[in-house]
Amino acid sequence: MSASNHSPSDIRPKATPSLEEIAAWEALPAEEQLRRLRESFEDPECSRVSDKSMEEILAEALRTVTVS
Repeated sequence: MSASNHSPSDIRPKATPSLEEIAAWEALPAEEQLRRLRESFEDPECSRVSDKSMEEILAEALRTVTVS
């Protein structure tokens, strides 16, 4: 899979991007990266309080990536 397989509208910031997603993100202008980052913070999932540590969240994200 190459970065060209991603349409510009489906690239979003995430904790564990693939190399292709990183390349596609970096190809976006800085203003567009900032707009998408701000938009992602408006998602209700980003404002939830959690009792998990950052290490626990990262471990869970990595488990999800290795399972998929």
